[in-house]
Order: sequence, then C-alpha cells, then structure tokens
Amino acid sequence: MLTSKYGAHRGAHPYAGALPAAIDANTLNYWTAKAARTAMAAPPFPHGSQRNRRIIADPQPDVSETPGPALRARPESGPRCSTIAPMFHVPKPPGHAAELRARLLQAAQDPPHPGSLPLAIAGRRCGWASPAACKVLQACGEAALDARGAALGTGRPPGPQLDALLARVARALSEAGCLRGWRDELLDVHAEDGAPVGAIERAAMRPLGLPTCAVHLNAWSPAGELWIARRALDKTTDPGMWDTLAGGLAGRGESPDLALLRESHEEAGLEPAQLAGRGPLRTIARIRRQIPDGYQVEDVLVSSCVLDPQARPANLDGEVMEIRLAPAGEVLEMLARGEFTHEAALVIADDMAARGL
Repeated sequence: MLTSKYGAHRGAHPYAGALPAAIDANTLNYWTAKAARTAMAAPPFPHGSQRNRRIIADPQPDVSETPGPALRARPESGPRCSTIAPMFHVPKPPGHAAELRARLLQAAQDPPHPGSLPLAIAGRRCGWASPAACKVLQACGEAALDARGAALGTGRPPGPQLDALLARVARALSEAGCLRGWRDELLDVHAEDGAPVGAIERAAMRPLGLPTCAVHLNAWSPAGELWIARRALDKTTDPGMWDTLAGGLAGRGESPDLALLRESHEEAGLEPAQLAGRGPLRTIARIRRQIPDGYQVEDVLVSSCVLDPQARPANLDGEVMEIRLAPAGEVLEMLARGEFTHEAALVIADDMAARGL
C-alpha cells in the first residue's frame, strides 16, 4: 500500500501485479543459495575471514534454477546477504526498461468489457458502447441497437446536427450516472479508419469506447535525470500517481503538437522557446484498456527534450501537486513498483529503452 505525503491512502496500482518488484523473497533466496554454493565450492580464502569474501553472482543463471518472473527483472542492486556475502549485489543486465515496456504493452491490450457492443456513428465504426451506455442509448431513443451493435446518427453527415445528437447522448449518459463528472470540454470523434465524424463531451469518450489522442513530454536534465510530476489528489483519474512532466488529450480541432505545447505550459509553465529543441512526436502504441468508466482506446504519443539547466518547471493549472528531478535508476524502480500512471509508465519505459537503460 502507498500513502501520499498528505496522508491519502492509495491501493496497489491496477497493473502493479504485471510488473516485477525491485527485489522479492524468491529472487533473494535464489541468489543467496547461489552465493552459498559458490562459497562452498571455492578454496579457502588465504587472508581474512570467510565473511569478508566478495561473492560475484553469475549474471546469466541457469534457466532451470530461475525462480520465475521476479528474477527476470534483474534489478540494479539488491539487499546484502549479510551471513555469506556482505558485498553481494544482484546485477541489472541491459534491457531492463525494454522488459518493462513489453509488459506494459501487453497489459494494455484488453478486449472490451463483456456485453459491450460495437458503436457506429453516421454509418462509420467508431467505438464500443459499454453495457451501461447501451442501456442509456436504448432508453433515450437516440440509437438503434440489436445483437450486432449500436448505431447513432445513421444517414446523417458530419456537421451541426450530428454534433447536437452527440451532445444529447452525452447529457443522457451523465444524467444516468455513466460519466465521471462533466469536463465541459469537447474532443474530436474519429472513425476507426481515422475519418472525422464529429465532437462530443470528453467525459463520454470512455463509456462509448471512442479513440482519443494523448501527448506526453519526457523532459530530461543535461545530467541525465528525468523531470516527473505527481498528479493532484483531486484528479478524477489516477490521483496522486506519478506522471510525465506534461501530458494530456488533444482537444477539438487541436493538432498533437499544439496540444503538447498547451499542456507543457499549463502543467509545467514551459514556453514554446524552451521546447524548441525537442524531438518530434512519435506514436508508441494504441492502447486498449478496460477501465471502471468504460473502454480506453488511446493513441499514445511522446516527445523528448533536454531542458536548460536553469529551467524550473512549475505547475499553473492546479492539476499537479509536485514536480521534481529523479535519477534514471530511481525512475526505473518507481516504474517497477507501479507508481506511475499506465500511460506515463509506457512512454517513460519506451524512452529509457531507446537510451539503453
């Protein structure tokens, strides 16, 4: 269990079980036994006591002896084995971040919730309506439903009339308690083939399983430390979790690059000139996750930069309660413990893997 500095209790992160702990009992027992066998097989040390011997573990253990997923994490260092080898440390082989990235990607490819129906808007396949959303669509009379799926605005071209229909659907979902609050913010609705369809209230995206576009900024210091931000405790999603320095969803009619500049200013107080040397946005993956309020279908994009040594990011919109620099090794440990949001963990692990960490 994790506790914020404000005393608010947080349970285990939903994907923490899919990731290895920094080091656990199975891993420690394996390496302790390995060190013991090495110590017994070696000749007596000519000078000094047995306790002062330095035991170096085999970095590539026999697979048959591997105690499971915990060992495959191979953390950078582990607790000392005081009774045999006080200087013993578990080595961290190359590719640790790549392993985390692979696990995170695998954990972000869920099918829709059971009972969900394919959703078509204006004759184009767009998303997945959750069981609760299907009931609302059927009750409000705005959609045609059968066993094959749900259809909204069939025969209507994109435009004001279709947007008005989507607004009524969003309001009906809100009144039925299917939405997490009301953001009063419109996001573009795209078909699965990328064609623009219309716009709808942001809070309605997940219950209808509509795709979104999330942008993230990985900001490094010249010394190789990463700027990270902790989400405010009043955030509707992932409160108190660690995140990239800046990130969010592209709004209606907003390009990903403009969305990144906006989020970087709102969440970290950065001006466009400070990001002039950043790398281009690149798409890491389209994630699909079952979440409490529906189905998250999201394209995750990231841009990386090195901020000036004098840069001091500061939050402006109240959505972040802490910003700090963290060494890469500490960030890897935090990722393994599930202290970051899933999307942030994915983009950070991807960036670290590209850097060979």
